[in-house]
Amino acid sequence: MPSVEVMKRAMSPPPQGTNMPLSGVTSPSPTHSGGHEGVLTVVWRRTAALILLMLLQSLSQFILETYEQLVSEHVIVPLFLTMLIGAGGNAGNQAAVHSITGLVTGEYTLRSFKTVIVREACIGVLCATILTFTGMLRVYLFYDAPDRYGDSYAAASAFAICTSLFFIVLTSVIVGSSLPFFLERIGLSREHAAPVIQVIMDIMGVFITCHICYSVLPVSKPRYQIPTHKEV
Repeated sequence: MPSVEVMKRAMSPPPQGTNMPLSGVTSPSPTHSGGHEGVLTVVWRRTAALILLMLLQSLSQFILETYEQLVSEHVIVPLFLTMLIGAGGNAGNQAAVHSITGLVTGEYTLRSFKTVIVREACIGVLCATILTFTGMLRVYLFYDAPDRYGDSYAAASAFAICTSLFFIVLTSVIVGSSLPFFLERIGLSREHAAPVIQVIMDIMGVFITCHICYSVLPVSKPRYQIPTHKEV
């Protein structure tokens, strides 16, 4: 049982000039006075990143211009392009968030890169396969290509779209899971991986879709082809 003198000393106020923090209460850091950054500082930092990402995302224009004839002849490509790009962005975000969480909590380190990539690649193959069959049912059953163009074109177009979906999702998972490690390695904030993977997969998704559809679906010669001497 504590003595009376010990209890008096514990209950007495601290001497003048001493800083005795209360239990469970932390004083605010002097470097974070106010608790918030300036509005203009936040606006400038976010706007600079958004402008850069927007300009990078606009590169898909050149890809669509290259495959302009494909897009104009096969309306199924632009109809399902947002579905394909969205699936890739969602899959990449899931993988990126998983890697970011692992790096933050200490579950992963930079040395865990190979292990994480192999694991995510296996997950990506399985997810891409399931999404491919789901997408094929969606395209074939709810897009009236057989009534418009016949069963053979409907099967070819569904195959082209769903093959694109498989490679987009697989690529997105691998890139999304590796991007936080890459940003950490070069000294940038790993939290940027989420918006960056969206932009990367927007560009890569458009290219993968157009390239595969161009290889599978029939495309006539370009509308504005320069005539040769024989044609003149």
